[in-house]
Amino acid sequence: MGRAVSINMPFATSPFSLHWLAFLLLHIAFYPLPALADDHEVFTGPIGRLIAKLHRGDKCAKENETARRIHFHDLNKDGKKDAIVLFTVEGAGCGNNYSFHMAAFTNNGKGYKLAGHTVIGGKWNAHPDFEKVEYQNDLIILYVQGHSENDSACCPSLVHKVYYRIAEGKIVKSKGVKK
Repeated sequence: MGRAVSINMPFATSPFSLHWLAFLLLHIAFYPLPALADDHEVFTGPIGRLIAKLHRGDKCAKENETARRIHFHDLNKDGKKDAIVLFTVEGAGCGNNYSFHMAAFTNNGKGYKLAGHTVIGGKWNAHPDFEKVEYQNDLIILYVQGHSENDSACCPSLVHKVYYRIAEGKIVKSKGVKK
């Protein structure tokens, strides 16, 4: 006669695993990723090449990919999902430095093409809110914290809006909303 084989899978029915599963599902529900993984990966190569161009030969300058935020808007009014990507470069010059960047990418239907880039802040400079980016009247609107005379480098306290527009392959500051 054949021998009965028992498969022991205590993890499938134990109360601990059910609690762990519940925790995981709640965590995913309340702490979503900043962008779909596919969207995030689409910009890794172009941003890496941009950083290499900006910091020629500096092997220490790296993007903090966990800080990257992608905001989708139709930047050129063609009905396609274009992207505004905010990212951080850390360690430039092999020191304790960081800078905040914004890149705009237009979608040509086959992929994304860099439409412009600018530095939008950094250590002892403006600290943009990576979560809040608006696009109105051909203007990119960022909410930025600046330093008062009593603020430390990490913690600016003055909040204001900064306006940018895309012009001739660059992102440039603008005076504000067009009427």
